[in-house]
Amino acid sequence: MGLPIYIRREKRELLRFPHLAATRKTDLINRNSKPVKPNAASVLCSLIVDSSASSMIFDEWCSDFGYDTDSRKALETYMLCQQIANKVQRLFGHVLKELREILSEY
Repeated sequence: MGLPIYIRREKRELLRFPHLAATRKTDLINRNSKPVKPNAASVLCSLIVDSSASSMIFDEWCSDFGYDTDSRKALETYMLCQQIANKVQRLFGHVLKELREILSEY
């Protein structure tokens, strides 16, 4: 899986993402194979990518992300992405379209 992410404002936790399913390994490991802290754009990009599952049926999602439709692990990951999508919508709903546009080139 990915990293635990906590979104806070003034020490108050707004949302908790236990792990980011689509976190890119290249963002998390440096040349010495040591973990590095992802930047905010990377975290937001991962959340946006994961939340795209909300607009897809399971078979379509598997096809887009390279998962086997007969895999329990794939279904678990898909369901996690659905949960992330709900949280992303709650937190960024009013600016989600703009965030997707901004991060589309990331």
